[in-house]
Amino acid sequence: MTQRMPKIPVPEFAAAALPEAARGIALAISGGADSMALLAAARARAGDDPRLGAAWVLHVDHGLRPGSAAAARTVVALAESLGFRARILEIADRPPEQGSIEAWARARRYALLEGAMAELGLDLLLTAHHRDDQAETVALALMRGAQAGGLAGMAPLRPLSSAGRLLGRPFLDQSRARLADYLRGTGLHAIDDESNRHLGPRRNLIRHLVLESATGPSVDRLLDLGRRAAAAEARLRRWAEARLDPPGSAAYARASARAGDLATLPIAFRGALVRALLHRLGRSELAPGRRALAALDRDRTVELARDCHLHRQGDRLLLVVRRDAPAATVTRLEIDERVRPLPQGGGLQLRTVADGEEFEPGLRRQPLPRDRLDGPLTLRTVERDERFRPFGMDGRRRATDLLREAGLDADRRAGFLAVADDRGILWLPGIRAAERCRCRRHDRRLLLELLD
Repeated sequence: MTQRMPKIPVPEFAAAALPEAARGIALAISGGADSMALLAAARARAGDDPRLGAAWVLHVDHGLRPGSAAAARTVVALAESLGFRARILEIADRPPEQGSIEAWARARRYALLEGAMAELGLDLLLTAHHRDDQAETVALALMRGAQAGGLAGMAPLRPLSSAGRLLGRPFLDQSRARLADYLRGTGLHAIDDESNRHLGPRRNLIRHLVLESATGPSVDRLLDLGRRAAAAEARLRRWAEARLDPPGSAAYARASARAGDLATLPIAFRGALVRALLHRLGRSELAPGRRALAALDRDRTVELARDCHLHRQGDRLLLVVRRDAPAATVTRLEIDERVRPLPQGGGLQLRTVADGEEFEPGLRRQPLPRDRLDGPLTLRTVERDERFRPFGMDGRRRATDLLREAGLDADRRAGFLAVADDRGILWLPGIRAAERCRCRRHDRRLLLELLD
């Protein structure tokens, strides 16, 4: 039996976050107070917008804390009691030993949410980001030294992917306190996540030590800064759009803009030009970072994604998107001595090294310490900005940079398959192995061999 919501004032949904063109809606519900308020409000407003009543509830279990599976079942049971269809999405792999766990979790979370949306035929994802989250976002951007685009904060609606799916934030005008009051009035209970009280994540630090401090900047002042930055970004966008060349058509989607003397063009203006080009070609979900924009000073071509490249041609910037780019590939490698063809040429064989067997390692032959691998071996495409520590080198390198240095053009880099485990890349066949491939004297070994 569907649980009824009490008749109490329901937080307003920002109209911009619910475009009429959206056909199917997904609600991202973590179980925290904000998302539970979104769940309750969506049920209460289903009479005004039937799409909300027909929405799917998607809960991502990150597996990062004890009891997460039980919490996921609780969220789904509650959603179903309110008449929603619900699904649990589990992150199967483990976080990396280095880097930001929060960034890793966010990337995995949105990948799972998008995959479920594609499967269910949904095109709008609603999240419970609110007014206080917006202030935290502006404060974080200030700490990073962001330009106007970053200081503008979160938009009520933005592209989620190049497939046309959207991300809506209907609560950006609602405060955390307002949503908490509403949730109490519904009688529903949130799941307490103690990690929100830890000061390790930078967003938690901003929340507890800056925004809740009597001497820190107020939420209102940060939001005012965000509005001013959004207005500045809008002016930059108009400047950039005025410099776009007329659209053309070709086997590759192309868009170009007049950049003038790029060396004297500030990063903020470069970013506006590139964002305008990305918007024209339907790739607004890509956000070029400061490093990519600065790289235009030395590189004629900058890779923004596997299928998307920015070229500097005289006084113009040219963005090229491959419409026929190869899809991401992941194939599990079995120890069966079968030769698997590689798109970059040749074939790959994986076998066990017998006790006492001797061989000469090299670019085409790579041993692996069998007992120190992390999860199953896979043959997969290289992810954008993916890094690893190459064998015998200090520090981590971007895999695409190593492929470029090896002389591979953009097309060959796009389809290149690497050998990896759950922690990341182990071997770029024929180019470079990871330091983790180093074998010790008594290790049981596997052998990867690149064959003609």
